Amino acid sequence: MVGAWTLLAASLPCSDSSRSAEPEPPAVAEIVARVGDEEISRAELNAAVHRLLELQGRPAETARSPTLEALVLEQLIGQRLVRAEIERSQIVVDDADVDARIILMRAQLAARPDALQAFQLAVDRDPAALRKQLRLEIALEKMLSAQLTPEIRQQVFAQHHREFDGTSRRVSHIVLRPVAGGASDSLPALEHQAAALRTKILAGELSFTAAAEKYSAGPSRHRGGDIGFIPRHSALDEEFSRVAFTLETKTISPPFLTAAGMHLLTVTEERPGSIPVEQIRPQLDRIVAQELLRQRVAGARQTTPVSYSPGVPHFESTPPASPGSPRRVVVDPSAPAAPRGAE
Repeated sequence: MVGAWTLLAASLPCSDSSRSAEPEPPAVAEIVARVGDEEISRAELNAAVHRLLELQGRPAETARSPTLEALVLEQLIGQRLVRAEIERSQIVVDDADVDARIILMRAQLAARPDALQAFQLAVDRDPAALRKQLRLEIALEKMLSAQLTPEIRQQVFAQHHREFDGTSRRVSHIVLRPVAGGASDSLPALEHQAAALRTKILAGELSFTAAAEKYSAGPSRHRGGDIGFIPRHSALDEEFSRVAFTLETKTISPPFLTAAGMHLLTVTEERPGSIPVEQIRPQLDRIVAQELLRQRVAGARQTTPVSYSPGVPHFESTPPASPGSPRRVVVDPSAPAAPRGAE
């Protein structure tokens, strides 16, 4: 319900060597963050980053991007908070539940050979990790299902019908990317560059199409930034899609950040949808569940102390001033985190 592959991307190891290597002694395990009484190690963060890059087909050298590290670390923190919420809810998932889910997933992926192969790779790589992740998914479904009432579904559909009724929007964007392995201050520089481009476009000094052709790092630059019509929910980055469907047509977004880089976005056309709520109940339930989960995690974040070790890229705690603004990545200017046991 809440997207197994999103969670798997941040939890499974990136190579088979993780199964045969000797475990790190606690005395040398570098800690990058703490969530309540739980610790997140550098080894876990690195494995999650590499696994995400592997699933996305992205080059490994981007693994040292401060933005990417911050995004994955935020996901790992969210997982810790979710597990704590599940424990507080006293939800039980047994082996039979997990076995049934694996059978169901194989059946659902049978018509998609590439996806089925990726799933089987995850099974072969670390079956224990996969089962642990699926157990979490099932527990989440049980925790949230009681809140998925008909009234909630209809309310969400009425408020956000464009997200569910088949509406598509034609989008163009400009993406600026940091240099692989660049300094942590490259993100403010990218944001400044994007903001300067936006100012020139709004002033009529440069068209969006010309700016995309000259400055964008994405392949859509050859089409003036145009990526065609997109639905609200697709394989695109969630933040990208969210901005695309909250932006007024013919306007230009403020700079915003995704794992792919810093974006400017404009919506050039919209095709209204006409799908009734009855036909999209599974998709609607999944999206509502994701929102309910975000709310639970946000609530847990308010009551659970989260701290970062020196030198670890992470998002600042203050939310952006406006919905389209990027989340800022900060790195405390001090020595690297001390090894566990050396504090």
